[in-house]
Amino acid sequence: MNTFIFIVSQLTKPFLKIENVLATTSIVTSLALIKNWRLTARISTFISIFLVAMLTYTLPAQILVSRLENQFMPPSGKTLANAEGIIVLGGAILEGKVSVERNQILINDNAERLTTSLMLMKQYPNLNLVYSTFSGQLLKKGVTENLAAQKFYTEQGISKKRLRFESNSRNTFENATESFKLVSPEKGSWILVTSAAHIPRSVMSFNKAGWSVIPYPVDFQTGTSLNFTQFNLSEGIKLWNRWLYEAAATLLYKLRFQAS
Repeated sequence: MNTFIFIVSQLTKPFLKIENVLATTSIVTSLALIKNWRLTARISTFISIFLVAMLTYTLPAQILVSRLENQFMPPSGKTLANAEGIIVLGGAILEGKVSVERNQILINDNAERLTTSLMLMKQYPNLNLVYSTFSGQLLKKGVTENLAAQKFYTEQGISKKRLRFESNSRNTFENATESFKLVSPEKGSWILVTSAAHIPRSVMSFNKAGWSVIPYPVDFQTGTSLNFTQFNLSEGIKLWNRWLYEAAATLLYKLRFQAS
């Protein structure tokens, strides 16, 4: 069942990217004009114009993403000092052949998951770390993220004694269940480090797995105040993609948890 859900999620990802929807409407418009399908051309043109306007004015997307990001704030120092360890969810390191061919660890827009975990390990030498993921690739090529993560932390000078790598999970729910099996926490809480918009779904998954965690959101895409005058197409696309993916995944998880 888990494998089926993983395959479906990977196949549907392109349809949750707003730029792909915009590209599709543009192609349909062009084809309709060539074929002289007037009604189709009008409808697709209207949709394209609406999408561009919605994406360019970022306020609606800011509101939606900020509602996700504001559900949890970084914990206090005292809370962190009393934690049992750190869990970092995968998604910050690029997989594939390029990393192997260039012999470098390639980091994406979620890099704060890595930098924050390094900061915490430096500030709290008693904390060990679990990096949770195997691979998000449907068809694995080159290096997988768990192997790249091992190389990353080793290159940063972190002692192997403080590191554990969960190497079976492929999504957030499996992050929770597989990490729980690896650590078998009996008492105390672990610090959960992941992107702020991803934190609500992550906490829900870890709670379902029976694990008490301390949410530590990073990689914020919105500030504490809204920008009412921002017109930025690329920023709008990024924010809408972030919200659409989390909204769809959260709905899927809720349905799954209710059925179990």
